[in-house]
Amino acid sequence: MGVRRLAAVAVAALTMLAGAAVPVRAAASPCPLPGGFEIDGDLQAGTCTPSGDDWNTPGLNVGSTTDGGSYQTVSKDDSVPAAWASSGSTPDKSLFTGAHAVSRVIDGHYYVYLAWDRNATSGTQNYAIEINNAPANAPGGTPQPHRSTGGGVFYLSSQGSAPPVFDSACSFTSQNDYGTTCTSSPSSFTGAINTASVTDVLSGQTLPAGSFFEVALDVTALTGIVPSCPGPSAASVYLRAITGSGHNGNLKGYLQPITLQPNTTCVSPPMTTTATPGGSTNTPDTVQHDDVTVGTEDAPGAGTAKFYLCPPPVVTANGGDCSADGTLISTTTLDANGQASSTTVGGEGGAAGTSCWRAEFTPSANDHHYLPATHTNATTECFTIAPPPHTFTVTKTGSGTGAVTSTPASITCGATCSHAFTDETAVTLTATPDSGSNFAGWSGACSGTGTCTVTMDADKIVTAAFNAGPPPVGPPDTTIRNTLVIKRAHLAAFTFTGSRGVGPLRFLCRLDNAPFTACRSPKLYTHLTTGSHTFQVEAIDSRGQADPTPAHAELQHLSSPPDPFTRRLRADS
Repeated sequence: MGVRRLAAVAVAALTMLAGAAVPVRAAASPCPLPGGFEIDGDLQAGTCTPSGDDWNTPGLNVGSTTDGGSYQTVSKDDSVPAAWASSGSTPDKSLFTGAHAVSRVIDGHYYVYLAWDRNATSGTQNYAIEINNAPANAPGGTPQPHRSTGGGVFYLSSQGSAPPVFDSACSFTSQNDYGTTCTSSPSSFTGAINTASVTDVLSGQTLPAGSFFEVALDVTALTGIVPSCPGPSAASVYLRAITGSGHNGNLKGYLQPITLQPNTTCVSPPMTTTATPGGSTNTPDTVQHDDVTVGTEDAPGAGTAKFYLCPPPVVTANGGDCSADGTLISTTTLDANGQASSTTVGGEGGAAGTSCWRAEFTPSANDHHYLPATHTNATTECFTIAPPPHTFTVTKTGSGTGAVTSTPASITCGATCSHAFTDETAVTLTATPDSGSNFAGWSGACSGTGTCTVTMDADKIVTAAFNAGPPPVGPPDTTIRNTLVIKRAHLAAFTFTGSRGVGPLRFLCRLDNAPFTACRSPKLYTHLTTGSHTFQVEAIDSRGQADPTPAHAELQHLSSPPDPFTRRLRADS
């Protein structure tokens, strides 16, 4: 009844080719394809002719479970599920190793495909497959289906290693009429069993022959429940073993419920969203809002849009968008074109950084096309508030005069001694004394007497000091002009000079770590020891100012001292 083909039998042939035996796989056999899904007792797509989907087809969104248990057998299948409890044990034939389920709408029919692994392959067993229009519910681990939103229940039975057989299908609208409106026609039911060992492609387990069942339920044909939009917002399937073959059977083993795609023709809508004006150069007082379009020109969305705004810290936590959290700004009804706008935000000094919007669409009862949907991104949904500008102020002090200019060219002080720069701008100041004055240095955000560079991350104040008179004479500078080294004689001579400072200049010299002593150019050292040496000389002017960086020269790798005969010859020379 209802099962035209239970399993494909692989046939192998050996063909002699170039002296080698090459296995050749036989062509796939015909098998049932309800809704384009192969019901053939295995889990591999492409084993039927024509081929269809199977449990290993990518993108099917198959749900699976291996978590099961036993009900208290005092409860019946048509009793109130809220009173069901887990307790005790049940024979292996009434227990499950695991299950897979998936659903879809094909040609206006709602199909549910279910496969399960049995613990035992002998004895008689009955099953109830309940599909309801509600989320999966298993408080404390005990499956307790919600029946208030309606659904269908399908009763099957099996004998030993025979495939599952259809007994009846019942639709219900609530607990009150559960199991009372039924049909026993099996024409829209398909079932199969594995007649040989197979591998569960989802769990990786090896399933012995006769332990794997799979069924296809054309829910629309069996119950008269036609997919629509709007349709149920949720669906789940419950698989349990029972005694008897109807709604008054006692409960036995179970598996946890599996979430299904609801029985609806609604699809996810295309959504476009735009932060307005958006962009990356908004000032803190810019007014912003979000625009959304749901659906297409021919099929606009109908319903409401909730607009959420994520501030910069939340955007950072989300990786650059408003995919989670945020503040609900407004809820707006879509117009006839599927469009809506949020209320405005900003205008009073928004937080610096990047903020992003999220639009959440909820279809109304008048929407016959779309499922609820959410849209956000890191481009069109975001806007950036630039930090407020920072003021750079220059003041001048001292008995002299001069000008201070900036790069970028916004300050000429002179006349303009302050300017507001955008955040993180690098500003360089240059001080130029007038004739008869000298620049004495910076204070405040700068120091020294050279150019001053400041990064504008806050308001800054710099003072430039100009003194009357020529610029002060700095300390002298020392230069070693020549070094003469005779390594074998262990002799070295240095000539040097000085510049700047207030003359006349005098000099201090030293070799290695010896104290500085007065010296003149050239300075001669004899009887140098083997190894390396450092010579230093500094100039000192008449005011006592010393060169802060004495000149120095390095002597490298002097060889061993000459023998007495060689020394005498050099002395005679």
